[in-house]
Amino acid sequence: MSIEAHRFFFDTGNTLPIQRRLLALQKLRTSIETHEPEITAALFSDLGKCPFEAYAFEIAPVLHEIDYLIKHTNKILKPEKVRSPMMIFPAKTVIRHDPFGLALLLSPWNYPFHLFMLPLAGIVAGGNVVIGKTSRRSPETGKIIRTILAEVFPEEWVSVEDEVDLDAHYDYIFFTGGKDTGKMIAEKAAAHLTPVTLELGGKNACIVDETADIPVAAKRIAWGKFANSGQTCIAPDYLLVHKSVRDQLVNKVKEEIVTLYGSNPATNNDYGKIVTKDAYDRLVAFETPENLIFRAGEHNPDGRKVAPTILSADMSDPVMQNEIFGPILPVLAWERKDELEQLIKKEPLALYIFSENETFRNHLIERNPSGGVCINDVMMQVANQNAPFGGVGTSGMGKYHGKDSLETYTRKRTVVIKKTRPDPKIRYPPYTEKTLNMVKKWRKLLF
Repeated sequence: MSIEAHRFFFDTGNTLPIQRRLLALQKLRTSIETHEPEITAALFSDLGKCPFEAYAFEIAPVLHEIDYLIKHTNKILKPEKVRSPMMIFPAKTVIRHDPFGLALLLSPWNYPFHLFMLPLAGIVAGGNVVIGKTSRRSPETGKIIRTILAEVFPEEWVSVEDEVDLDAHYDYIFFTGGKDTGKMIAEKAAAHLTPVTLELGGKNACIVDETADIPVAAKRIAWGKFANSGQTCIAPDYLLVHKSVRDQLVNKVKEEIVTLYGSNPATNNDYGKIVTKDAYDRLVAFETPENLIFRAGEHNPDGRKVAPTILSADMSDPVMQNEIFGPILPVLAWERKDELEQLIKKEPLALYIFSENETFRNHLIERNPSGGVCINDVMMQVANQNAPFGGVGTSGMGKYHGKDSLETYTRKRTVVIKKTRPDPKIRYPPYTEKTLNMVKKWRKLLF
């Protein structure tokens, strides 16, 4: 579907009635629920996701976002009256929430249903038309997405294309993926001064101090690191553990891996596969006889399953240079707080701290900007629909989820409605010293 067809559909006002948007979201929810078995099968084919992960991590968050938007869009997007200062009296000031127009939605492969459909719901609720592109690395999920959208939307409203022209003029771009591609998209958008949301990634430090509840920390870290075989942008990337509890924590994480996935996870249907052979080869290359602390069973190259692996590491190791995006957990020990600061990679998408020391936690939060923070758990910061999700600096820009989705995909527009009488002379030339002194004297009242 051409860009011109989408623009014509938008320009003729088809998406302006909020009730029409909400009816479309209701149809979208029904279609997703109807096609749940096919969505689950597609996610298993593309990534080896078990039914629980498919529903809890992919389908349920989308349905929850749609429910929120259906319930709250009218209220959030209602024109808002604000106070008008005496200087513009008599007048009424209203803030509108208008759609941008044509949005480009580019989604990744690691959560291919969630990270396409959840932002899509907010873009539609905001009154925009959409050209989307799903990842070639998750083809089966892309097919079921197309099937669902064809049941719900006219193609001029929402379409999914095999290729998109990044040099074309869009009114908004939403991208989830890697930092280098994000930079390229930002450069393309800048040519048209197009606003963007970039959800990127980063090396998310998971810090454990000597006051932490080690059994709880181990269970939660193992779950968050190895869900979806570590292919999660907000997963804990590496462990920074106080030297006094390092061995205790590592041993507990080993136990939890076996509890979660058995002694050979590559044969466990709850444990997913790596997306491509190239990604598999990159991940297994991090392991050496010298740095291996623990591996649960064996890797399975035919099934592209990398066994959960714990490595000893320092900051110069290859595994510490970029986001891992796989089931490899490097462990670094620290003893002094000033030493710890040098080990935290800057501007991650998430920062995790396991500690009962509130002063220590607050110090880390204040000194280390990140997209989000979770204390004594991992990944739960994205589970609250009432809070925004997004990155900072090199991990991205822009926020969404719930109310923040509607605020992201619409633009605030100020409308001042003036009466024609009275029309005070004070604002018009010629200006005199008397009028200037009057403005200075009554500034707080006038402005």
